[in-house]
Amino acid sequence: MSIRLKIVTLLLVSLLLVGGVFIVYSFFANSLIQEMYIRSVRSYLLYESETVNKTIARLEQNALDLAADGYTYILDSSEDPERYFGNQMVIDNFESLPDAVGGGVWYEPFKCDPKATRVCFYACRDEKGNVTKQDGYDSDEYNYHQQCWYREIKKQLEQQREEARKAGKENAFSVAWREVYYEKIGSKSCMATVGAGIYHDGEFMGMSTVDWQLQDVFEQLSKLPVLKPGFVLLIDPRYDSILMDTRDYNP
Repeated sequence: MSIRLKIVTLLLVSLLLVGGVFIVYSFFANSLIQEMYIRSVRSYLLYESETVNKTIARLEQNALDLAADGYTYILDSSEDPERYFGNQMVIDNFESLPDAVGGGVWYEPFKCDPKATRVCFYACRDEKGNVTKQDGYDSDEYNYHQQCWYREIKKQLEQQREEARKAGKENAFSVAWREVYYEKIGSKSCMATVGAGIYHDGEFMGMSTVDWQLQDVFEQLSKLPVLKPGFVLLIDPRYDSILMDTRDYNP
């Protein structure tokens, strides 16, 4: 074998070895990068999940607190014929709860006022973030007792109450979430509402509700650094419904 051929052969073998080492290195480097990326995404999701869970816990506790205020108001309603303190009750509540966009207290027929079929107090945030009371929800035209959200939450609360009674926990407090919905009139965005029951001697007197706008959750998920063609789905397993798909999300 000539010297030139030996040199060429040596160069080819060297190139093959270097190429092989580079391929192996690239494989392990890419695997490491992918593993680091997956860990980063997992950590991000865990953080967002914990943030959402804390928000949900605050909203549920607020619904229970507002229900307790609504029960106290029943005892004092005769001293508030103009409903001033009832309206102020919900305004003060949501001014101290930045997570919520609004909500209220809703009574069963004649439970708050023996002469009134419907008594309710509702407040929400305007575009500037100020909390103001909203009128008209106690009208015959709206008839909140027949609204889907009221009947849905009431049914869940009553079922939970019955289950607690059978378990010997009649005094247990519970909350109920209605199915996520799109608010067409006010915020024009996806909303979730949690309710808590108002009871007296075991009788259902009404409920409190707290409204949560899901826009912030959607925006955070849309920023998740998912590699193409990957995407993020937010699903409500209770109703088998997709709440958000980042492929179609345009904030």
